[in-house]
Amino acid sequence: MYVLIVLAPSIIVFLGVLVFMLPRRLRMERRARGILAERPDAEQTSVYLQFRSVRWSEKTKDHDAMVADMAAKGWTFLKASEASPARTIRSWAGGVNMHFIRL
Repeated sequence: MYVLIVLAPSIIVFLGVLVFMLPRRLRMERRARGILAERPDAEQTSVYLQFRSVRWSEKTKDHDAMVADMAAKGWTFLKASEASPARTIRSWAGGVNMHFIRL
C-alpha cells in the first residue's frame, strides 16, 4: 500500500504525458515529415529558444513569438526538438531547438 502511495504521483504524470503530450508530438512529427517530403531541397535553419519563465503559459508565448518573428522573415515553423542539456542547464526555465523551413 505504501508503494502505491509513493508511486501514484509518478504514475499520474506518466499518464498525463501519454494522454496530452504524446499525440501532439506525433502530429508535429508527422506534419514535419510531410512538409520535408514535399520539398526535400528547401532551405532549413534551426534556432535555439531560451525560455524566460518556468510557467507553461509564458513558454507558449515565447514559442509563439519566435514563430511569428521567423514568419515575418519568410520562414515556416517545422518542428521543435529537445535542446542539449549542456545548453539548457544554464537557464532555470530551459530551452528548445526550433526548426524552420523556407518554402
